Amino acid sequence: MVVKLRNVSVMGAQIGISVSKGTDVDFDGGFIQAIKCGIEERDEPSLMSMIGLPADTPPDALLLALMILRGRNNADRDESERILKTSKIGAYLRNCTDLSTVVSNLTNLANSPQGQQLIIWLQSLAG
Repeated sequence: MVVKLRNVSVMGAQIGISVSKGTDVDFDGGFIQAIKCGIEERDEPSLMSMIGLPADTPPDALLLALMILRGRNNADRDESERILKTSKIGAYLRNCTDLSTVVSNLTNLANSPQGQQLIIWLQSLAG
């Protein structure tokens, strides 16, 4: 992603400009007088937050959820949600802002080639 700023002028903010990691920033003008940081490059979002899960969701709970959903892409969303709520990830689902989206994300991920690679990687972490 590219952020283009022309004749930039930022004053008095805690952070002048904040962009996600890997963003190309194209300046033309100048003058940033921020209190804490002129330009901040944020960390990439975590895997859990990209799925919609709380950041403190343990990897083994994600692994179990993906394994439960693997091959169940035709299952009713309500049934998948019910099954997930009774699994280890259930406690973390309670803290999701959009449970329906998270269940869909998990189901789609579990049944994708990338999901299979993620399962293998999570299994290697578990030992």
